[in-house]
Amino acid sequence: MQIFIENEVNLRTLEIGIVNICFYRYFNNILELILQNRDFIHNISNLSVHTFEINLDKIFEQLNVLGSVHIINCSFQILVLLNKFI
Repeated sequence: MQIFIENEVNLRTLEIGIVNICFYRYFNNILELILQNRDFIHNISNLSVHTFEINLDKIFEQLNVLGSVHIINCSFQILVLLNKFI
């Protein structure tokens, strides 16, 4: 993700899958990069996060501070939609 940010890559869709609790720390790093680089997240129109047995309440709290984030909680999949026009 850092490479994308440094090279100012313009992503429209970003999909993140976390299937094991061991990878949760990487997700924290990704989330921090996103929150620290608002221009990067501004260009993403679809962000999909797939998790398995991970509590995302704190992450939702952080994402809710961004005015362009709309969260939809599905049974086994968490889908976060970003819309920069709202």
